Amino acid sequence: MIPDEKAFMADLYDQIKHLNVALLPADIHQLIAQAREGMDEEMIESLYEQRLYAEQMITRPTMKGFKSRLRDEGFLPCRALTMPR
Repeated sequence: MIPDEKAFMADLYDQIKHLNVALLPADIHQLIAQAREGMDEEMIESLYEQRLYAEQMITRPTMKGFKSRLRDEGFLPCRALTMPR
């Protein structure tokens, strides 16, 4: 994800995190808050493990579809198509 997309997704999280805690349990919200305070090797490892778990729970096509919808709605910039060389 490019830096602008990361910033947008962080802002999006901040705007909607209160809407449905069932989607993200309290311990994940706490992990996000701790990561924002500072990163060390333990935090990096914990985030990596959570990302792997999330990737198992949310399929790649689902996440791509979500990001595509955000682009279609104008929240994320359109990606330039690159031609293979």
